[in-house]
Amino acid sequence: MALCSKCGKELADDAQFCPSCGTPVNGAAKEKTNVAAGKAKEIGGKIKAAIDKLPFNDLARKYADFANYAVCVLGVVLLVVVISVITPNKKSEKSKSGKTVAERTAKKEAEKAAKAEKKESSKKKEDKQELASVKGVKTKKEKAASGMELATVPAAEFTLKEGDDSKTSVKEFLIARTETTYAQWYEVLQWAKDEARGDKRYRFANSGREGSGKGGITDKVDGAAPTASSNHPVTMIEYNTAIVWCNALSEKAGLTPVYCFEDGNVIRDENKN
Repeated sequence: MALCSKCGKELADDAQFCPSCGTPVNGAAKEKTNVAAGKAKEIGGKIKAAIDKLPFNDLARKYADFANYAVCVLGVVLLVVVISVITPNKKSEKSKSGKTVAERTAKKEAEKAAKAEKKESSKKKEDKQELASVKGVKTKKEKAASGMELATVPAAEFTLKEGDDSKTSVKEFLIARTETTYAQWYEVLQWAKDEARGDKRYRFANSGREGSGKGGITDKVDGAAPTASSNHPVTMIEYNTAIVWCNALSEKAGLTPVYCFEDGNVIRDENKN
């Protein structure tokens, strides 16, 4: 096969000119090209014949089917090995640490609960520190003779209105940490109204109500016995009712009642206040 010496286009054996670029075909060059091509083909044939005569080629052809089968079997074996490595063994759930999945799960749950408890404890501590940061307020719980928890409010001076330079002073005093619950109210109320107290008996225009006063068998009527909601604040009372109850609380706790008439007599009857 001859090629054009200018553009490299393939030439027919009897071509006089290149069909692509029109260059005249040099007979000697064409012949030389044909001879080179022939030799290359001859050498290639000899190499192929030599390779075909090698012993392993006959063996490969003879056992080609067996080789294909062996490759398939080997592939299946490797697949089984890979699956066995990545899949946990059901007969032994234990990890390298020697603990089962259930044990590891339980441990994680315990650690989670411990963290939650620690967080809650830290929050309570922060709340206590925040309360302690309020100027002058003591965080240590103090118990009144009545059993109420009290907080100490320090003495202080303040102005009643802006622009007024006059100061108003307040002495240190104790105040209950929560509103008076109905349970506390009811206990003092029953003690104060006891007829056995004679002239020292206290009298109330209304007896207070437990919380909002809604629901319940008794519909939370005034002065009814406490229920499961007895830790709710007492309601439906007025100022006069409150000072009579406070006097009763002081006397019950062994303290001197504070609210008195001008003649010094303790206010015991709400209707006479």
